[in-house]
Amino acid sequence: MKKIFIVLALSLVSGILFSQKPDSCKLIAKNALSLFPKNEFEKVSAYFDGNLKKNLPSDKLGMVWKSLEQQAGSFEKTANDSVYNMNGYCIVDIHCFFKNGKLIFKTSYDKDYKIAGIFFVPEPKK
Repeated sequence: MKKIFIVLALSLVSGILFSQKPDSCKLIAKNALSLFPKNEFEKVSAYFDGNLKKNLPSDKLGMVWKSLEQQAGSFEKTANDSVYNMNGYCIVDIHCFFKNGKLIFKTSYDKDYKIAGIFFVPEPKK
């Protein structure tokens, strides 16, 4: 009985902790994504956690974006988005349209709402 209570209590606490996180994560993702076409990579990296800032400084982030634009074409717009939780991280996927195709802007967030992972991945083929 004691184990059931502990599991139930932990479930309730984690539900409370994550109840506002998806909306906050989505807002940060949309704000960060909006900075890429403006080439404001220092502002994007301000959303990063310490590890990501160290491994992907703003100048490298700019090179990645330029390379992405060379392959996918210019950024046009976003479409639907989704938010989910995986292994304690809030994950946001935003579908993006580029001149030459579609990509998903995928970001993951730590407990402090800092971006811990950032990716542009191809949309799955249907």
